[in-house]
Amino acid sequence: LRLSRTSQGERKVIDLGEVLENVLATYAPACQALQVRVDWKHVGMERFPVLVNADLMEQVLGNLLKNALQALETQLLSQPSFQPSILWELGQEGEDQVYLKISDNGPGVSVEVKEKLFKPFVTTKAQGTGLGLPFIKQVLEDHGGDIHFVESESGACFELKLKRAEQRERVWHGEHLTH
Repeated sequence: LRLSRTSQGERKVIDLGEVLENVLATYAPACQALQVRVDWKHVGMERFPVLVNADLMEQVLGNLLKNALQALETQLLSQPSFQPSILWELGQEGEDQVYLKISDNGPGVSVEVKEKLFKPFVTTKAQGTGLGLPFIKQVLEDHGGDIHFVESESGACFELKLKRAEQRERVWHGEHLTH
């Protein structure tokens, strides 16, 4: 049901860094409980304006963070001395794109699963539905963006990209923009 509603709601220009701060504040207790070190950095700019539905974008970033925390928890169960960490990197690519990467130092993604990551009902979790990443991909595509898995030496890394919005305030109502 969530996949069918991803393009609904008002969109406005917001700072993607502020959305990330909100998500990090929401998940701070879970990160502290697992003793996960969470760092984030800006690359190149102070603000990262994007035209999005803020609630959906918070769900996207929250799902990515939750996935990373679950992977790190699995690693902690098998290796109690493990020191889990997550890194968020927010930057600009070219003149008109904003990117956000989330990397963790968990067990990573198996070769078999990598090929099917964004397909519905593909999951490695006992209680998972396999709809988290397809939901994220659909929301980002509905907002003119994308997400992909980035190969890394350890853990998992996902990068999402969105079109950088104009600085002046604009609001999206269904089929048109207003100032």
